[in-house]
Amino acid sequence: MARPSVFLRGCFPYEKKRRFAMKNTTLLAFLVIFAIMTGCTQVESRSIVDKNGGVEKTVVVTIDQGMAPPGSEPQKPSDVVQFVGEGWSVQTKTEQTRMILSATKKLAPGAMSGGGITLMSKGKKLVTLTPATEVSESGVTYRETLKWVGESRQSELNEGMANAQKQIASALKSYNPKPDEIDAIAKEATLELWRIVYGPSDPIFPIFLTQPIKGEREMKIKLYEFFAKRFEEKPLGAMKAEDAKTAARQIVRQLTSQELMQGSATEADPGQAQDRELISISISVTGPGEVMKHNGNYDPVEDRLTWDMFSDAAAHQEISLSATFKN
Repeated sequence: MARPSVFLRGCFPYEKKRRFAMKNTTLLAFLVIFAIMTGCTQVESRSIVDKNGGVEKTVVVTIDQGMAPPGSEPQKPSDVVQFVGEGWSVQTKTEQTRMILSATKKLAPGAMSGGGITLMSKGKKLVTLTPATEVSESGVTYRETLKWVGESRQSELNEGMANAQKQIASALKSYNPKPDEIDAIAKEATLELWRIVYGPSDPIFPIFLTQPIKGEREMKIKLYEFFAKRFEEKPLGAMKAEDAKTAARQIVRQLTSQELMQGSATEADPGQAQDRELISISISVTGPGEVMKHNGNYDPVEDRLTWDMFSDAAAHQEISLSATFKN
């Protein structure tokens, strides 16, 4: 029986009916099957941190109605973003089919609860973004926390873990891992795959839609790297550290084997669709001095740290972005 299609709103042209061939692994099934992207919502959050821990935050929301399905009700910025606290300076403008909202606010050092934003889909809350700073003798640290407040995605997580448990147990049976070891690595792998697809940092979800073969290859490589490192640090069962790469290769091949894939083209049926909107999120921060440590990507051209993701990235676990700058 075919799985229901997942309809997603993002930054791709709309097509009323589109045949989309994507190989579907049992572990990947709970993430993305067939996607029809309708409309385009992008959110960019830029923060400039001073040496005292104060922040000038700018949030830019872009909605491209030119990519929305014909006859659909246009989204307004108020349908997409909600600003926490008062004192935001907000401007809006229209450029052809794009509606652009820009908001700026200066935030005092500390928790900055009044400097957060909530992202929404048609007025329904999805995820909150909350900044904070901490100043020490060595420097200033900027943090931004993303927390999911939308409808629960727990059933997807459970399905992914159940599929992973079966395939990992089969791939590693020669090492005789314990059931609790299988359960632990299955959960870690499922959350890691979610991160690989939706971010933060370098999400490969757009690649699946435009270059599915490349997307599948990159997914395999990233999963292999995750398992190899995991097994080197903490072998399972009778596994030795030198077995890590072999075991990682066995797992990824098992999870992406041809027997587990459905490669035929399938027509996405709007009647079976689960309507979901993915919001593209780009976060950047510029500090007062040299970067000491961070968990993002460094942009040498703009001399800033960046994180890219989709709103679903926070659906299963809280995301903490951080950067420490020397004063």
